[in-house]
Amino acid sequence: DPDKPKAWLKEVGINRLAYFADPQAKVFQNLKAVGRAFGMPTTLLIDPEGCEIATLAGPAEWASEDAVKFVQAAKTPAASP
Repeated sequence: DPDKPKAWLKEVGINRLAYFADPQAKVFQNLKAVGRAFGMPTTLLIDPEGCEIATLAGPAEWASEDAVKFVQAAKTPAASP
């Protein structure tokens, strides 16, 4: 039911995370075919230009202090050489 995740996002007050669905798991199969995903869950961190910043295979505690630091570090532009 595609409405359940949308309702959950609203219920817990998540309003800065877009909802995307792939009921046939085509994206996962495509990522698996090119060696970027091996199982579920797989998290991809994508920058505003659509480039992959990081991939995490397996579950993650995204509400943890380490996860918050990871995302903050990922959105900080790299220093120029």
